[in-house]
Amino acid sequence: MSFISSDRPNASEFEKVLKVYTGHYPDDYIKPVTNIAPIFYILMDESKLNNHYSVSGIVVSKQELDSKKFIKPKLEVLAENYNVDSFHFTEIFGRSKVLKSKTNDFIDEYSKLVKQIEMIPFSICKTKAEVEEYQNKKGINDEQIFISLQWQLMIKILKFMIWKFGRTFIVHMWREQENLTVEKRLLHQENIVGLLETFPFSNISIYRHYEIFMKTEILYSSLSDLVAYFTTRVQSRNDSNMPEKKLIRDNYEIIKLISKVFKEHKFIDVSNLDRFNEEVTNREEFRKHQGN
Repeated sequence: MSFISSDRPNASEFEKVLKVYTGHYPDDYIKPVTNIAPIFYILMDESKLNNHYSVSGIVVSKQELDSKKFIKPKLEVLAENYNVDSFHFTEIFGRSKVLKSKTNDFIDEYSKLVKQIEMIPFSICKTKAEVEEYQNKKGINDEQIFISLQWQLMIKILKFMIWKFGRTFIVHMWREQENLTVEKRLLHQENIVGLLETFPFSNISIYRHYEIFMKTEILYSSLSDLVAYFTTRVQSRNDSNMPEKKLIRDNYEIIKLISKVFKEHKFIDVSNLDRFNEEVTNREEFRKHQGN
């Protein structure tokens, strides 16, 4: 369950303002909030495929999501139209292919909605052996692998955010409830302390608990799942030395979706992604031209 601060009868005026602004009091953060600053959400998910592990993080401002609230109910209608409860991309693009012949129609409708949001996708992808080498430790379990990847991903994200948005901001990290365990909650807090110590010159405040969402929270769930699943799916095939033509052919639909949804792709941890996107985009333009 989400942690919610109880009301404080003796709260200061600043504490009351911050509670309205962020939903939390100043000391609900690892580094207490001392002044109002932009709030950013990082929508996180994880994926494991063919001995490859990935963690995704979609950076989007709270203000941006608040201004695009009309998208969420439209996504719910879209899910109803396709007779699904959520958009889980392992099922859409994996073996089950739950949307079957409707997949391309879904790609067009879904991408038209979510691409209206200004957001930046990040991901990191490693094998277990690579994580063990990074940690200098053998025999780590899946949860420890994902937490290690989250640490590496958050370093990558915060470096970018400091460069892009300045040194002062507030971060809420969102995760899917189904993937959230006690161990992850505890390791999250340990990691956040280390993250903040890595950037001592910045006034970054990170909420000490994960915010949570369910699969039925279609916007957050679908975006974070899309990037995590895409990363493991395509990068695992990259590492298997699959010929590029075959890789594009076998993953054409999901590459097309990524290229349509996100304006920025360089922080997704997939080798040669720019080339894949360009090839798929050119083919789509050619088909459109032929159709006209």
